[in-house]
Amino acid sequence: MPSNANITATATSVADKSRAASSTLIPIGHIPGYEIGVDYHAYGSDNLSTAFITIYNQPQVRQAVRAQLQGLADRGATFIHTSIWFVTYPGTTNFGETWRATFPMTDQEAANLRAFAQDVAAVQGASGNRLRLDIALMWLGASDYTSGSPTTGLGYNKDLRAAEFTSRVETTTDKVLAAVSDITRPDGVRLVDTIFFDPEVMIGAKANEDWFLSTNYPRFVSVTSQHGIRPSVYFLAEANQAIAFDDGYTDPVDPILDGHRSVAWMYRSLKFMVGQRLPVPHVLTFPAI
Repeated sequence: MPSNANITATATSVADKSRAASSTLIPIGHIPGYEIGVDYHAYGSDNLSTAFITIYNQPQVRQAVRAQLQGLADRGATFIHTSIWFVTYPGTTNFGETWRATFPMTDQEAANLRAFAQDVAAVQGASGNRLRLDIALMWLGASDYTSGSPTTGLGYNKDLRAAEFTSRVETTTDKVLAAVSDITRPDGVRLVDTIFFDPEVMIGAKANEDWFLSTNYPRFVSVTSQHGIRPSVYFLAEANQAIAFDDGYTDPVDPILDGHRSVAWMYRSLKFMVGQRLPVPHVLTFPAI
């Protein structure tokens, strides 16, 4: 389920003019040498019902998002980070929750993503700044590779064999690329800079993630790179104060991590990727918990 912490503040600061002036989430103006980005996938505080990719064909939704994009750019944003959760089996209910995209992605959802990307590309902030777009692919529910196993079945129902699961991943990523890869801003810059294939990589902690990356990531890297877009994943760092300052930590697997508990999962994940000859992202990106 998507987190709503960042978007709640962002959406409020744009929609509620009385609070916009006091918002400190995005500083007014652009700071040279820094990129100012926003985690943006919903137009309201309730992500369950206001995540917009699955409903972007609704005029009122598109109008609201356009207004918020303009507000974000006017306050100095230079890129948008949008996550898409592939959760619902085709032909089944999403329980009225718009954050639940379909696995594999539907044609309507792909068209919605393209329309959103075109709207992001068209925005120019009050200071002349334009936006770029990063996309994160999120695998839950029907696409949850941590549920079940490749030999017995994957996904929430544990009923998708490895070949079928992989086929749906490829269909989804191909639709995402087809939707956004040819979109450029009016200044000629390609809109989409990076697509993150897997969130919060934690090899050894998440079931089947080693299989998921080894099986699917090389193809994703190849097809994404052919379109001039950077393929990537992002990792997870356990960086709350207690963990970050745990100087007495002793790692049971990799002694090099002794005293460095906060980056243990990142280290193991990168070690796995190097060992499997999987492409390592050009930038190491991680949220901290």
